[in-house]
Amino acid sequence: MRTLIATAILVFCLQLVGCNRSDSKLTFSAHSKLSIPKSAKLIQSGGQYAGFDASYGFAFEVSDAALQKQLVKEWNLEPAEKSGGGFFKFAKHSWWPTDNKLVKMELSFSREDKQNEEYWLVWCDQSNGKLYAEHGRW
Repeated sequence: MRTLIATAILVFCLQLVGCNRSDSKLTFSAHSKLSIPKSAKLIQSGGQYAGFDASYGFAFEVSDAALQKQLVKEWNLEPAEKSGGGFFKFAKHSWWPTDNKLVKMELSFSREDKQNEEYWLVWCDQSNGKLYAEHGRW
């Protein structure tokens, strides 16, 4: 009985936090129908999970605005107020900028679909040649 309870607790905890490496949505192609422009290079990706909720973060090196324009169009994004991150920040990946750094980035775009409980965020750090994208569900 103790083993069964311990196993149930472990499974519950794994559903609440962590990163499931077998998740096919850890690839950027699961979030975009278009290929990454030649002027952009995916350098990091990761996921953050809490039960059925998930958020995915992607960091790119970019040499122009091609990826930004592609994501704004494909994800139907609008210019956003300077803002920190969404749910992905709780994964605490060392490569993901803090909210304080995200707020200071030159450009940001977002969209929220309340009916489908989904959101998209993009931040452009033009001075450092980086673009950060987040896509999640709650």
